[in-house]
Amino acid sequence: MERFARRVSALEGLKKRHVYALVALILVLASLEKLWVISSSDGGGDVVCDLEKTMMVLRGSNPYGVSAWSAPYPPFYFVVLAGILSVGTGFRVAGSTEPGLILTLRLAALVFDLATGLVIYLTVLKTARRRAYALLSMGLYLLAPGVSASETLYEGWFHGDTFGYLLVALAILLFTSKRYSLGSLFLGLAVAFKVHPVLALPLAAVWFHRRRIGFARNTAILGATALLGLALPAALVPHCYEVLVGFNASTVPAHSVTLFNLLYHVLPTFWGMSTPLPVINLIWSVSTAALLALAGLVVWRRHEGLELVDIVVIGTVVWLLPLRQVHVRYLLWFIVPFLMRGKPLENILVVSIQEAAALLSGLAWFCFVRVGNYPSPGGVLAFFGIGVLCALNEILALRLTMIRGPARRRKEGEERAV
Repeated sequence: MERFARRVSALEGLKKRHVYALVALILVLASLEKLWVISSSDGGGDVVCDLEKTMMVLRGSNPYGVSAWSAPYPPFYFVVLAGILSVGTGFRVAGSTEPGLILTLRLAALVFDLATGLVIYLTVLKTARRRAYALLSMGLYLLAPGVSASETLYEGWFHGDTFGYLLVALAILLFTSKRYSLGSLFLGLAVAFKVHPVLALPLAAVWFHRRRIGFARNTAILGATALLGLALPAALVPHCYEVLVGFNASTVPAHSVTLFNLLYHVLPTFWGMSTPLPVINLIWSVSTAALLALAGLVVWRRHEGLELVDIVVIGTVVWLLPLRQVHVRYLLWFIVPFLMRGKPLENILVVSIQEAAALLSGLAWFCFVRVGNYPSPGGVLAFFGIGVLCALNEILALRLTMIRGPARRRKEGEERAV
């Protein structure tokens, strides 16, 4: 600890131009890492599915009418990708080839990824006022393979979630700048893009109410964005509801890192015990509701020691922890805001666990799924073990934000008062 503190102090003594040079170096190294992966791979299956559905949107077709489980995401997801393709091709999408469009999406993901790293740096610099902490948070996001590439590294480094991380990061930056209405808009857009931060919305509303910070206005923005981005399309667009809800509620994922693997594969493989889908959905719904109620109580009682960045972390983890289908990259939806808290040792701990989960996920993919040996006893145990590791990381993040964070801020406030 003392050695770490001394090194941080040494970095704080650097001149601004040296700090800017380190920021540029991190950006260059991150770019080279991902450009190498992009040049040596085809992007994997996700980019093909995303491109197919996005092209349907550009042609004015319903993307939910065919291949229901292929890219089962909200309409705003495809709108964003359609806009990226249009701008990236100079509004000549129709005259572009499929490989060219795939490359456009992957290079755009690289740009968004670098932008997210910069937003993380600016946010931590603004809140912690420590250049070393800001550099560390940025470096962990852009350079740590388990975070910068997640398990998509072996798939060819691409997933559309990368575009959504920037929306969450911008929301946190705006919240820390006390631009609460704009921050609420971007958080709502992140939910409309991909549903994972959805439970941060009611928790943010509780925080706004308890802090007496524009409760009606900010809650209206959060609710309206979620309504327009999720609820209305689900109700009005044919097959949209069946795809968005059915993907999670009516399928058993072949390979996932959710704790539900215990019911999906472990019990059937080793003891021949099968659990009906309605029972699984009931467990999912009750556990999510219970966690949300607990989180809401914590936010209500400890609002003075919590900031909105903590609220986003808590809400996202509450959604992901009991989720029926989870991939390692999903954890980045809470890791991005967690890094923006600017706590170096906590960041290193959470990122280290993510690194282990991503590495083991890649090994399990190659050893079992890719060779057609799944579900097998070894593969079932491997993915369940990775799910337990991911859950432990999420529980750790909850503890650090819900318990340790408020206690630390209360102690700091008492010290300032003295």
